[in-house]
Amino acid sequence: EKALELCLRHLGLLIDTLKVKGDFTHTHDVSVKKLRDAINAINAIRGKGKNRKP
Repeated sequence: EKALELCLRHLGLLIDTLKVKGDFTHTHDVSVKKLRDAINAINAIRGKGKNRKP
């Protein structure tokens, strides 16, 4: 549970960093969307929903 939490937080930071840099090529858009979908799916499984704040 703790490891999953840290992993999700790290992925969130990674997404924020990519957004801030504005490094959005098509490839980045696709991978960020996949990361977001994965995070949302994991949060939904955990019953937290996608509105959860760290």
